[in-house]
Amino acid sequence: MMCKKDNDYNECQSLRYYIGNSSIINGTFKDDQDEDIDRSSTLKPFRYYCDSFWDEAITHTDEDSSECQMWICNEEQFQCRTGQCIEVEWVCHGEWDCSDASDEFNLNGNLSDHNKNLVGLNERKTKCLTYNAFLPFFNICNFDYEYPCYRSNVSNPLNIDEYRPCINHTQIGDRIEDCYGGIDEKNVFEDCQSNMLGYTLQCNNTCQNYNDACLRGNCMNSSLLCFYRNESISSCSKAKDVICLNGTCIPNGRCDKIHQCLYGEDEHWCTLHTSLSDFAYRHDKRSFQLRHIPEVHLLNFPKQNHRDFQIKANQQTNFKDIPSQLSEKELDGLLYVCNQGFPASIPATTGFLCLCPPTYYGAFCQFLSDRLSIITHLDLTTLPNEYLTNSFIIVATLHLNNNIEDHHLFYINPSILTHKSIKQRFYLLYSQTNNSLQYKRERYFNGTDILNHHPYSVHFDIFSLTNDRIDELGSFIYPIYFDFLPVFRLATILRFPPWFRNSTLDPCYPDPCNENSSCIPILNQNNSFRCSCKSGYRGNNCQNHYSECESYCAPTALCRPGYRGEINGPILPLCICPLGSFGPRCYIRNEVCESNPCGMNSTCHATYDPSGEKPFFCVCPQQYYGDQCQYEKVPVYIQMNLTSLTDIAVSVIQFYNTTTSAISLKLLDQQVTHGIPKIIRYNHSKETSPPIALLKTYDKLTNWKYFILYSQSRSTRIINITSTPEECPNVLILLSQMNIKSSSTTNIFKYHQICRNNTNQICFYDRNYFCFCRQNHYGVDCFQYDLLIDKCNQCFLNGKCIKGDLEDPNDFICLCRSCHQGRLCEFSLEAFGFTLDSLLISSLTIIQSIYIGLAFILFIIGFLTNLCAFVTFKRKQARKFGVGNYLLVTTILNQLSLFCLFFKFLHVLLGAKGKTNDISCKIISYLLSILTRSTYWLTSWVTIDRLFIVLYPTSPILKKPMISIYIIIITLFILCLMHFHEVLFYKTIHEPNSPTLLCIPRFDETSIAIYNRINTLIHYLLPFSIQFISITLLIIHAARSRSKTSNNKITLRQLIKKQLFVQKELYITPIIIIVAALPQAILSFSLACIELNDFKRHLLLSTFLLSYSPQILGFILYVVPSSVFMNEFKQTKLAKKYLHWIIKSSSK
Repeated sequence: MMCKKDNDYNECQSLRYYIGNSSIINGTFKDDQDEDIDRSSTLKPFRYYCDSFWDEAITHTDEDSSECQMWICNEEQFQCRTGQCIEVEWVCHGEWDCSDASDEFNLNGNLSDHNKNLVGLNERKTKCLTYNAFLPFFNICNFDYEYPCYRSNVSNPLNIDEYRPCINHTQIGDRIEDCYGGIDEKNVFEDCQSNMLGYTLQCNNTCQNYNDACLRGNCMNSSLLCFYRNESISSCSKAKDVICLNGTCIPNGRCDKIHQCLYGEDEHWCTLHTSLSDFAYRHDKRSFQLRHIPEVHLLNFPKQNHRDFQIKANQQTNFKDIPSQLSEKELDGLLYVCNQGFPASIPATTGFLCLCPPTYYGAFCQFLSDRLSIITHLDLTTLPNEYLTNSFIIVATLHLNNNIEDHHLFYINPSILTHKSIKQRFYLLYSQTNNSLQYKRERYFNGTDILNHHPYSVHFDIFSLTNDRIDELGSFIYPIYFDFLPVFRLATILRFPPWFRNSTLDPCYPDPCNENSSCIPILNQNNSFRCSCKSGYRGNNCQNHYSECESYCAPTALCRPGYRGEINGPILPLCICPLGSFGPRCYIRNEVCESNPCGMNSTCHATYDPSGEKPFFCVCPQQYYGDQCQYEKVPVYIQMNLTSLTDIAVSVIQFYNTTTSAISLKLLDQQVTHGIPKIIRYNHSKETSPPIALLKTYDKLTNWKYFILYSQSRSTRIINITSTPEECPNVLILLSQMNIKSSSTTNIFKYHQICRNNTNQICFYDRNYFCFCRQNHYGVDCFQYDLLIDKCNQCFLNGKCIKGDLEDPNDFICLCRSCHQGRLCEFSLEAFGFTLDSLLISSLTIIQSIYIGLAFILFIIGFLTNLCAFVTFKRKQARKFGVGNYLLVTTILNQLSLFCLFFKFLHVLLGAKGKTNDISCKIISYLLSILTRSTYWLTSWVTIDRLFIVLYPTSPILKKPMISIYIIIITLFILCLMHFHEVLFYKTIHEPNSPTLLCIPRFDETSIAIYNRINTLIHYLLPFSIQFISITLLIIHAARSRSKTSNNKITLRQLIKKQLFVQKELYITPIIIIVAALPQAILSFSLACIELNDFKRHLLLSTFLLSYSPQILGFILYVVPSSVFMNEFKQTKLAKKYLHWIIKSSSK
């Protein structure tokens, strides 16, 4: 074990991580080093382009030599003539890395400007001569410009006299097979698995590994690359024996880097790297490329205004090697003796002991434990408020019928869980006694027993802890249905049911248990309970008292005999300790927080961690962080120069770091704000400040821009700058400015040229990469990033949700469409889009109460008038014709609509207190719309009925009042259908950072919103038009009838005027309806898409109440104008007994 103090992440830390995760049963351990690890991604890193490795499946366009010509390598890399980039150490080392082999040949020619400046390249050139000396046909080919190989596409490649075995270097990697077997295209052609051909031998549509190609298989006899092998010559048939072209046998001469055949053909098609025998072609270099972290060369921006401080030296813990008392030989002997366990040497006995993890047991940890893997979590949101300040002990036990096999105990502190979510992970082991094993064997072969009988179960018993008492609150019981499996996982969330602590629903009332036990509810089973034995008692009926409990556990502890289980030894009882004590007998005081390890202004909470890994948890003030709040957060302070940014609706400030592999940008902090902030602060808890800060601005729903606030090439701790944000445009804009044709597959190869051709450019982006120009604009560094990391889905009505802090679900801003507003864009400002919630929810409670009072007054007034109308139309004579039925139902619906109006205002007030739900929202809104608008339609049927009676006085159908009942039912049914969209789209939503619940119509689809507005207009205008036209036709018909009997003494026009004057009361009802609704309609249109102040809101609320005038004035509208109905009213008991003044006034 090497523990070096200068390593950031050494072997000792790796061991600590392993022990922390595997040896601690309650696996809440978290490795602090995993924060920067790159997660898997299907997107290819930018630096993987033109790196000589194939990352694009099938097409391999990432290594296209025509596109890579525009690529710029890192300053320390060698650039091939194809434009690909490789490490300098790979040049002249005997293996091709450039697809055209320009890293191995012709390096003495003209070098590019990039390669001329490479350090160490001249030393590498000398090695090319060494490796070229091993090539075949040394006496035929000129290695300065030729490569030796048997020629392809000739009748006899082995006839080197007729077919000279040499090709020009320019023919390598040109995608044309010039050498037999395609060895000149081994970095371009594919093998049978679509990998680089390399040294794979292809023949007859099959592929063979290089090491086996000429030793066995089909290729041995069919491929000319195996010319040196001839099994029929037994004297020269060994694996390394070579038969030269002239027939000479060279024993053991194959690929030994010595020319022994006349033309050196014994060294043809030989690899110089032994690693090829175990791995794929260029495997070691691929591994290096994946591990290698290139240096990032960010520009310093802004250049003139960096007032920062260098970070202090990193204070790493110094690890020291502790010499073992055992010899190296003895240590080696103990390495594997304990299987999956850990050997502990015992010097006194010169022996050792195997420490087994929970999953294994035995003297050498050689047996696998049958076990239950438990993952659980206590849901604090279901915990009654009275217990939120308490701590809890949860005892998990594995039961076999009435016996306990194993247990695990853990503590819950709500104060810790509110700051850090912890999932409890542990094992419960099945007993391995002979009796238990025999029982499991019998069950395993008894399918009926497995299906119908489930003897195993897991119990979670919850105890509430205070300073002076322990209270058992309840139990969760889960049967185990798969106990025949060696390993089974139980994952559950412990939630308190709604009926918990409700005396009327308590299954323990009255207490059914005896004096030695207490009734405990089973919290995951309704109306269920169990009798829990009191301290010191045990048995099916808690009849057995254990005297050991009187002295074993501390006096303030609970003693549970048998709770340790068969695994831990059932003889000793389990002690459940009160708050502040721990240990097997609860005699140890937990004083870990008494020394104030968390420092000033911090809160220390004991964790009761049995491992001792983290005995306490510190809740730090906002300015501090660390396990003991020992570190102070340091600021990033940016003062904005806002001369160039205007008309910004929303700004997102993003602080980024690059991941350890320099592949992607990792978001450290994200802030969202309206407009542009003048000052930006970020107090971070890292050793260095984020190297990159970006500003993303939104001016409309779909338009955004990126700006760079700062970037730094070297790590600093504090940043204090004044920044003039510089725009980072979309790459398509920059390419169009450079008159470069855009292509989604090849754009990325041109990114370096953007920085080289524009020295003022700092950054740019596309959908997948955010790019920063390097220092001196030599090239560009691009990083994967999430373009939509600030996207969220909390906004309604197609508003754009812009996220701030990713950890805070309520930190977002909704950018609303035109004619919409609200924290969630939940309110529509379009015509007829206003709702009571949108107008009233922001008002004070006293204002809401006043409106509820007004609605109640309207309800009372309407009740009085509608009662008078109801007793009138209820009379049989009044309902002799259909008109009476219409008006009777209208009167009832009027009062019901006023009742719903009152409850709608009350619903708004209750919603402000968070005491409404989705069902009440839908029902009240739906009924209010139907009841209100049904009045208009039934009133219209009254006028139509009167018109038809005048036009067709002898019609028998019109004299049947049941016809009106059918029409009423059909009308109400149609209205229910036309308003059914309200049931579907009205929702209750929660206002962020507030208990308020809003009842709003979520018409996210434009077509639904348009339908709702048209529907509203129809139910206002069409009934009025029907009534007005019907009454007018009625008057005209009456005038014509009188004109026929007047012998033309009075003109028809005069008669119509006279009838209009006489029958003018018929217009009262439609006029009142339209006059009541008209102010609301006018204001709804005139104030559409205008932000409302308090005055405008109250004005709209007033017109809304005014629109219910017809519902209030039922008696005045329907009874008073009619002498027939008025006479019927006078005959009612109500009129005779209480309303004498009405009768007298009407008589006068």
